[in-house]
Amino acid sequence: MKDSLVVAAAALAACASAAAQQTSPGSSAQVQQASPSDPRQFVAKVKEDLKRLMVESSTADWIKNTYITDDTERNAASANERLLAYSSEAAKTATKFKDLPLDPDTSRMLYLLRIASPVIEDPARRLEMTSLAARLEGHYGAAKDAQGRDLEDLSKIVERSRDYDELLDALLGVYRHALDHCRPGACLAELDRLIRAGIAAAGFPDQPTHPIAHGVGARAHEPPYAHQAGGGTIEEGMVLAIEPGAYWAEGGGLRLEDNFLITADGVEKLSSYPDDFRQ
Repeated sequence: MKDSLVVAAAALAACASAAAQQTSPGSSAQVQQASPSDPRQFVAKVKEDLKRLMVESSTADWIKNTYITDDTERNAASANERLLAYSSEAAKTATKFKDLPLDPDTSRMLYLLRIASPVIEDPARRLEMTSLAARLEGHYGAAKDAQGRDLEDLSKIVERSRDYDELLDALLGVYRHALDHCRPGACLAELDRLIRAGIAAAGFPDQPTHPIAHGVGARAHEPPYAHQAGGGTIEEGMVLAIEPGAYWAEGGGLRLEDNFLITADGVEKLSSYPDDFRQ
């Protein structure tokens, strides 16, 4: 198993019950079986356990994304919560080896475990986060725009069109779902994934190349940054600039950007100018 898969697993786990306390391969109890005196054994075990948990999580997500129902959303949320529970415990255990002299590969893996996943010990909060993410993704996949078009319809339109009105309609749909995600406790990495998935579904894979959200405070661009391989959560009182964009290969495109204050109930837009600038 390559180290990169473990990094991806830990990063994905940044956004994912009591089920994690069972003696399954993904339980926190099994993380603690690796002795603090043997960091190499610990790293090897975590890599294998994360491999199994990632297969379980990815399978549940695929089923949810293919068949969007309340049951598939609950199943995906539970699978991702188990992954998050394991990653949280692994991150805590990894700190015990922080100051030991180790070989470069083991040191790197322990470092990545420490920084890639938040430590969320409350099973109820973990499940709340993963359930919210599953519901938002399901809503995004099943939603239609103001003209009654779903993601597949929009993708076909944008693929054959160079019409700025149609591109703006697609980006506005992505934008609205991104704002629904922005609540205290929501995952920054998931915000990045939601926006990029929506832009890809509209016919612009691997876009945009620029960050899609960053903090605004003492400087116009400052942490936190939303990135699918990063960590961190959205917290009340933050001001985030959210800026999805999509661009045609031969030139041209659109980017929407606005600043939002994160409140207890969601987002408060700090500009009175409409995002749909045709109004």
